[in-house]
Amino acid sequence: MDYYISGIGFVTPESYGCGSDWKSFNPKPGKISPIIRKEVLDKPYKPFGRMDFFSKIGFAGTYFAFKDAGLFTQELAEKNKTSDTAIIVSTHFRCLETDNNYFETIKFNNGKNASPALFAYALPNAFLGEASIFLKSTGQCFAINEDSTNGITALKMAFDILDSHESEIVICGLCDENPPEFLGNLLNNSENNFSGSLFFTISKNKQKHNYGKIREDETGNFFFNQKNIKSLPDLAQVCIKNKKT
Repeated sequence: MDYYISGIGFVTPESYGCGSDWKSFNPKPGKISPIIRKEVLDKPYKPFGRMDFFSKIGFAGTYFAFKDAGLFTQELAEKNKTSDTAIIVSTHFRCLETDNNYFETIKFNNGKNASPALFAYALPNAFLGEASIFLKSTGQCFAINEDSTNGITALKMAFDILDSHESEIVICGLCDENPPEFLGNLLNNSENNFSGSLFFTISKNKQKHNYGKIREDETGNFFFNQKNIKSLPDLAQVCIKNKKT
């Protein structure tokens, strides 16, 4: 079964935006810079300012992927038109930095200083609700905790949802901050992990904007335009390098 990739959105240490606006994609690890609303959205959106860092980069990547596919326009937003789009995120480190920051607020004074602002984003799926509201999508949303940062499980789940006809479009991808500093030397080879967010808009029907076809064979291997794909960052590199207009 073939599926079509119509949009790509990402936030990395090097750049951010829609896949169609770039000639290449560099998944090289590094420190992610803070991202502000004006770099993502044209108009003010108060919930974005309240989000923790993990949620901001996840929200941004999701929005960029939807926009890149030509599915988000200001006209549609103003008409309050909804879609059954589903959103899936794969994550390895989750929002551990936010969890730790929240824990710091409850350690003393019997938890009376607990931060509700941090608590609201103490789950890795928190930004999915924010993205669904903003994009007016009514499909299912969930987060997957993976043992790596390749994001392949999210891609498999996207295919399952499309095959079940629960949604006609799925935004799937991965989101991970830089490894939390408090974990220190407990992590092995953390410098090789993807840092940032990367999302794809996928459907069974060919959309107006199309990067190409992706499929999974009977042995569980993924191929994009006949090229074997091992991870979502690999997929983004190939899609953007060989993009079609």
